[in-house]
Amino acid sequence: MIFRNKNILGITVKELIDQAISSNYDDTGVGFYSTVELKTPLKKIPDIKMWEYNFNHPKFSYGGSFMCTIINESQLELEAVAFGGDNWPTKIDPSQFEELT
Repeated sequence: MIFRNKNILGITVKELIDQAISSNYDDTGVGFYSTVELKTPLKKIPDIKMWEYNFNHPKFSYGGSFMCTIINESQLELEAVAFGGDNWPTKIDPSQFEELT
């Protein structure tokens, strides 16, 4: 969801994400934090190195956010949080996330 944009970075990461490895995964209870190691490095790092996807979800009373930070050409940090302290679901159904605009 966070790579849904049709910009070059979103397209590139979507192409590389299936071969990526998640390391340092930490379940925070209200979300998670993980480092994503890309097997193929990004060719160009954009000027904007952090962005987010804010959403509504039926299990989160105040919604939540996915955040991504580019560490270097081969590493991304992903973080997710449910606002208001709601527990993060163990099974995620992408159709339940509605982007806040």
